[in-house]
Amino acid sequence: MKEVWEIIAGLRGTMSMDELPALLLVEVAHKIGNVPETHGGALQKWKNFSADKAYPQLQAAAQTFLGLPPRDRLAALDVVLENSHRGKLVDHLWIASPAAQQIAQIMEGVSSVRCAFGWSLHPALQIGVAAAEAGDEVDLCFVDQNPEVCDMAALAAVSLEVTMSVFLGQPFERLDGVKAEAEISLPPFGWKMDKAAALPRETLEWLGAMQSGRLTSEPVAIADILAHAPQAQAIIGVSAGPLFRMVGVEVAARDELINAGRLQAVFDVPSGMIYHETGIATALLVMSPVGEKRDIVRFTDLSDPHFASRSSRGRYEARLDVTWAEMLSNSALEVDYARDVPVPEIEEQDRILTPSRYLSRTAAKLSAFNDRYEVKELSEIVELIRPVALPKDEDGEYLVHETAPSDVGEDGFLTEPPKIIKVGRGGLRKARNQQLEPGDVVISVKGTIGRVGLVPDDVPDRNADTFWTVGQSMMILRPRRGGMLPEALYEYLSSELMHEHLNTLAGGAVIQAFNMKDLKSLPIPVPTMEEQAKIREEFAKRQDAFRELERLRQEIGAMKAKSWPHRDLPPLNSAD
Repeated sequence: MKEVWEIIAGLRGTMSMDELPALLLVEVAHKIGNVPETHGGALQKWKNFSADKAYPQLQAAAQTFLGLPPRDRLAALDVVLENSHRGKLVDHLWIASPAAQQIAQIMEGVSSVRCAFGWSLHPALQIGVAAAEAGDEVDLCFVDQNPEVCDMAALAAVSLEVTMSVFLGQPFERLDGVKAEAEISLPPFGWKMDKAAALPRETLEWLGAMQSGRLTSEPVAIADILAHAPQAQAIIGVSAGPLFRMVGVEVAARDELINAGRLQAVFDVPSGMIYHETGIATALLVMSPVGEKRDIVRFTDLSDPHFASRSSRGRYEARLDVTWAEMLSNSALEVDYARDVPVPEIEEQDRILTPSRYLSRTAAKLSAFNDRYEVKELSEIVELIRPVALPKDEDGEYLVHETAPSDVGEDGFLTEPPKIIKVGRGGLRKARNQQLEPGDVVISVKGTIGRVGLVPDDVPDRNADTFWTVGQSMMILRPRRGGMLPEALYEYLSSELMHEHLNTLAGGAVIQAFNMKDLKSLPIPVPTMEEQAKIREEFAKRQDAFRELERLRQEIGAMKAKSWPHRDLPPLNSAD
């Protein structure tokens, strides 16, 4: 399949590599004698290039392409798109071949499929090629609002001898009027839709939006399927955010999805497995038709070695010797990479659909440990103080050291934060409200999740003009009187098992963040005061060991400085 690319790779310098795939497909269509109607400039660019002296090379590549069977042609097109410069058009047009095949297999046997947005094109072509090989008929429709994407879709279908109607239009507007047995909707992530009035009333009603409020593509995709494809099996691609955000239409979309009883499965997709150029975690929502009301939802981790391998570049790739479609069966599961979750359990979790929340291998271990103790929610034993942004004042007389996760030392104590903010009298009250005190425990809740530290006894007091606070990526956990010793709380929260558990609860497409409700309700085992006193004593002994370790490090450094060549080399910052 690389033969086609090897021929046209020599065209570098004669054309923009972004244009190469479309020009190849136009040439192929001309050779077949079936050039589809186009909306963009592909045909004109082909005409212009046909006068170039390098045109025979394009003809040779097209001839080689046509010498392949349709499935190999699709593989060759995948190689061309992978190797040509990946411009914005290609990035939103093509997904990884193994993932496209897996999605197509889920739709195997359906009589009609509506595919919305550029990322659904590759699965659509896989469905068409597979149906032709099996001698089956499938009614394929592809919808996108970008003329160039639609041109690529029409040209690719002709080149692969796949029958597929292509409709130019915004897929959510439903102007194509297609009613299909199955739908694949892979919208751009986070696409802000300002023109809510262009959406059908039925879609808006499912979101409770009605032409107002913030609308983004992924919750709209869910409402679109609920409103316009009640009898269809559907696959929707989403980023991590809409699965857990507790504001806006994301909440409404999840509520309606759960209430409809149509959510069959959630596939947790590692970055790069489906979308080549997207370095964020994503998910696939699989919906069943109305009438198959679901009381359980199957969550599956596609990053598990059972489903994934690693490419030479370290990117996740879907294995083809196992199928995602098999995970949609009704058979019982006893595996680590998937779990059937009852809907009431999802409701207890505020209908958050982040897969790691339900697939955590740490929750059961922590629960078994906690059963030995009295257990309280974190908010019962500490006061949670969430910092706010401080108003900076270059002429301010107060110096505030703002703590970050990296300021936690290996001994567990905060070191003096190097970041300093000047605040004036007007911002002092805010700064004092989040000033760190001896015995405070801090925890990172954004970006780096679950880094825990203790505030030392020698931290500046409330009267000092220079003092410590925490940055907005951290929270202050101030132990309540008679609740729990800070050392005991630190030991539990900083354990490896708890650190892993906290990360499974966090969500975020790019920057991980912790839901405040989850933090407040975090179960904490509370040992007896006698046990806590022993924990404090053991913690103090460990601090003695850290001090001895530091002494040894300094001694080793001094020994090194006296040996060759270090004793004779000038210091790095010396003037000579």
